[in-house]
Amino acid sequence: MTNTTPERVNILNEAADLITGQRQEDYGTPQENFTRVADLWNVVIKRNLETNTPLSPRQVADMMILLKVARTVNTPTHDSYVDISGYAGISGELAQVEVAKKEASNTTGGSIAFAKQIDEAYKHSIETIKANHPSNGNGVG
Repeated sequence: MTNTTPERVNILNEAADLITGQRQEDYGTPQENFTRVADLWNVVIKRNLETNTPLSPRQVADMMILLKVARTVNTPTHDSYVDISGYAGISGELAQVEVAKKEASNTTGGSIAFAKQIDEAYKHSIETIKANHPSNGNGVG
């Protein structure tokens, strides 16, 4: 017998099972978990709002760490700590790019060669993030 259920229905059914089953048991109700996440993210976002600064790629990685931390409040899983470590590595790499760009902007007259190095480091960071994206079967999720 052939399964005639459209794939979109299978995806929706799987999502429904996840958000009402084990994930809710692991992380708490959506209200509890997302409140914790919002509280943690607001610390980061508040500073950006005060300084009228857009979120940086590093801050997004930091916020993903905070998402995982919020999840460990209910259930400290191995997977969450692996993900935290992965995001921390990415954030550290992106922080180096931020520092280099800041140092270059503080240098009077700035070196064109140094600016090119910073751009290359940034491009490398982005390539690393893309290569380690969960959709590639590598990295964190």
